[in-house]
Amino acid sequence: MDYMDRPTEVEKHPDARSFIRDAAGGDGDVLALLWSFWNFTHMLDDLLDESGWEDEKLCLAYKAIHDWHLQLLFNPFLLENSRSIFTMLVQMLDRDLAAKDMPKESEREKGLAEAVRCADIDFVNNIVYLKRGWEMMRALSERKY
Repeated sequence: MDYMDRPTEVEKHPDARSFIRDAAGGDGDVLALLWSFWNFTHMLDDLLDESGWEDEKLCLAYKAIHDWHLQLLFNPFLLENSRSIFTMLVQMLDRDLAAKDMPKESEREKGLAEAVRCADIDFVNNIVYLKRGWEMMRALSERKY
């Protein structure tokens, strides 16, 4: 099930899927792109609308999304290493979901769940490894941030 397949979204946008299918004109790659985009933008809109954030934080969130999209679409290093980087991003999502379901009754369990969830450092270390190699990755792994 996709975000836009949820009953509340289908009720609000009953023709969304057929609209996207028509827009793709039979091209499977374009269909996948447009449907993914449609799901992402509606999820993000709902998430930010429901956040209750003040305007300044909301604007910074949109800027962060813009900057990330810019890198995803145009960064030469990312494009060259897209398969490895995609795998890391998927692992980050999986870790976040896994940590959400972990027990957190004791301080030890809370700490373990937080360590599992925080994959951002692993992402940075993997990028450093891809670009600068083992030695630099290890050197940066020892730093505190």
